[in-house]
Amino acid sequence: MKYLLSILVLFFALPSMAQNECTDYSGLWRGTCDHSNGSSGIVRWQISQLGCETVLINGVKFDFGRQTASRRDTSGWSLTSYERLSWDRNQDTLDYDIRTVGRSTDGRQSLRGAGFGRLEMINEYIYFESLVDYTSRGPRGGRAWTEQNRCSLLYID
Repeated sequence: MKYLLSILVLFFALPSMAQNECTDYSGLWRGTCDHSNGSSGIVRWQISQLGCETVLINGVKFDFGRQTASRRDTSGWSLTSYERLSWDRNQDTLDYDIRTVGRSTDGRQSLRGAGFGRLEMINEYIYFESLVDYTSRGPRGGRAWTEQNRCSLLYID
């Protein structure tokens, strides 16, 4: 009976332990991002992961599966982005989705964006890819475009 109880405990405990395991992205990462407009840039991400629930990327906190809102003013625009990172446990990747709304600082144009992406670690590299569709409306009409980003970062510390 004692052995049967031990086997039952292991049978039920192992799946829940495996569910809590996740890739740890913690560290300092450096690499390049290529953008669909032909430009590229060097990026540096400082990632601190707190278990399988929370990660900080360059100081921005993400609770997995929950939306994080951030506001920024840049190049004549006031933007608010709603981002979410979620574990895809089947593929051991982080799924990314984003919604962005904004208005030009003169108040004459509006901007909306929506997209998705994926972050995965292979050996000592992080690969990130995203695809975001944007629309802008203003007095001179509307415009629509898509931005695709591909990043490759090497673990450096």
